[in-house]
Amino acid sequence: MDQVILDSLLAQWEESYKKGLAQFLAAAAAAQRKAYPYEIKAAISALSHNTIRADENSIYRSLNRLADSGIVASQVQPSETGPSRRYFF
Repeated sequence: MDQVILDSLLAQWEESYKKGLAQFLAAAAAAQRKAYPYEIKAAISALSHNTIRADENSIYRSLNRLADSGIVASQVQPSETGPSRRYFF
C-alpha cells in the first residue's frame, strides 16, 4: 500500500478514535458531577493528559446525543454572571 494512502487512512482513523474517546470522556466527566460544557472541556483535556481537545460546540453536540439516548441528563440553571447555563450530569 502506498505510504500516502496509509498515512491518510491512519489520520482518518485517529480522528474518528479521538471523537469517540472525547464523547466517552465527556460522559465520564458529567458522571462525576453536574458540569457545563466549558468545565467538561477542561475535564476532557485533563482526563486524556492533554492528548484530546474538543471545542464547546462539539461537546454540546456529544452531550445532547448522550442525553437523547438517556445516558446523561441535563438541567438549565440561571447564572449570576450571564445567560442561563445547561448543566449535564
